[in-house]
Amino acid sequence: MVAVVRADVLSADWLPPVALGRTKEIEALVRLLERRTEDTRSRVVFLAAPRGAGSSTVARIAARVAADLDAHHRGGGRPRILTVRTRYYRGPRGVAAALLRHYDDALDGRGFPTAELLAGFFRRSRRANVPVIVVLDDVAVGGPELEGIVRAFRHPDRFLPEGEDGLPPIDCVVVGTWEGLRSTVKSEFLRAVDHTAVSIPPYSPAEIRRILADRFARAVGSPAPPAVLDRLVARTELDGGGASRAVERLRQELIGVPAADRLDASYERREALRVALEPHLWEAIHDLAPRRSVGVRDLREAERTRAQATGAPRLATTTFWRRLVQLERAGYLAREVRFGGGGGTRSQIRFLRPVPESVRVRGPETPRGFGPACERWGSDRTLPVTVEPPYRSPGTASLPSRWTIDPTGEAPSRQGSVT
Repeated sequence: MVAVVRADVLSADWLPPVALGRTKEIEALVRLLERRTEDTRSRVVFLAAPRGAGSSTVARIAARVAADLDAHHRGGGRPRILTVRTRYYRGPRGVAAALLRHYDDALDGRGFPTAELLAGFFRRSRRANVPVIVVLDDVAVGGPELEGIVRAFRHPDRFLPEGEDGLPPIDCVVVGTWEGLRSTVKSEFLRAVDHTAVSIPPYSPAEIRRILADRFARAVGSPAPPAVLDRLVARTELDGGGASRAVERLRQELIGVPAADRLDASYERREALRVALEPHLWEAIHDLAPRRSVGVRDLREAERTRAQATGAPRLATTTFWRRLVQLERAGYLAREVRFGGGGGTRSQIRFLRPVPESVRVRGPETPRGFGPACERWGSDRTLPVTVEPPYRSPGTASLPSRWTIDPTGEAPSRQGSVT
């Protein structure tokens, strides 16, 4: 095998500085996204192309150029570019949760209706007061239903609290195959296809050869042998063509292992997770832990009571659920999400092992999530805790007997919404 000096350029998510053979399509999409100073409307544009035609690259480069032009015309901050690959999600709720995770990386999203997640996304965008360009990528047949999400981007003001306005400009680029856009976006796509859609033709064999030669030179540091390019182009045509398939062939040629096979092993590694809990929440968990299985409402009420007793403010609903997600990822508890009831779920919490006192914040402040954002509270307030991989199967024999799971009991309603 040839020595690879830059393996990142062989990744499917790598963004080339120049999209070979796609200059006209990028210019057309930038014209639809370009915004003048007085224009504050939220817009939705579509990019339709066959698989492997470079639509993802075109959308991301056009969004980057449009963001630079917007910052120049408006004289303010550069818009944020948020990308969601829709093929990774089974329904619109997963896509909406992925959007909100750009503002809250600890959000799980299970149990929340799609409308609440979208409302949380638009309200966070309003709070940040920075223009946003969202790229909904990889829309294909059999993917999640996106008509409601696209309609939300056309009228985002409907998701703000009554009497409030002032959303920054939020644009949405929907990228996919013609068939996928017709089946998952439906009337929203058909209504806009004549004036806010850009079409991309498939790559020719000569263009695919140029792309392979460029990626080979960047990855290896030397020109590609003509025989290698001829073989890869011929095999790509037999596979149905497309730049993404050609780059995957090149990756196997140079590295020998498909990207997916290498990525799967990373999920088995043990990680050091940072968990930081407010004192009154830790005490509420400590009080309820001997019951082994409690409802979310029980824990919420215990947290409120403890907060009142100590004079601390009770946690916001979003912060409360973020703490549960942190604890679940660290393996201290498991949630059973049950739909129905106030707030969208009738969920149950099962304590798997004691939550140590070391994760309790020594102060009244509320740490925001975990990771780099916690550093501003000072190293004396949060302690990194190394834990085992997340809990996988009920009734594991390695659990102490006093933490045996008890599946009985009612699951009361959870109140609140994502804001």
